[in-house]
Amino acid sequence: MCWQTPGVGLGLPATKEGVSGYQNFHNKYPYPECYEQWPAIYARELARYIIAMDFDGYDVDWETCGDHGAVTKEGTPLMISDNSYENIANFVKEMAKYFGPVGNDHHVKTQAEREANLKGPFSKPLQQVIILKKKSI
Repeated sequence: MCWQTPGVGLGLPATKEGVSGYQNFHNKYPYPECYEQWPAIYARELARYIIAMDFDGYDVDWETCGDHGAVTKEGTPLMISDNSYENIANFVKEMAKYFGPVGNDHHVKTQAEREANLKGPFSKPLQQVIILKKKSI
């Protein structure tokens, strides 16, 4: 699976009602309430879709050039240069929990850790996790 990754929600499946994956993501996780968590939430939502569809993985096709229009926190948060591109870094770190190499020199250290990570996106609804995090802050 490969598509450009400038904004959260791109590439996710549409709902049964025909709402695009992009719009559905933004409806479930509104800006600005969830902005800081968007990279990790998007990675988990995308991982859940990739795993459910039995795809091999995900190729981050992230570019600062092209026809993305204006780069904004709400529209293209993974392209924001704030904090040395922290959003795209957090997205990649979260994706690494589900895909990529395992070992001492990598983000995921053991196969058992990888297997636990792969169960995570299916164990509870992400909206519930976000609400719990908000209440604890």
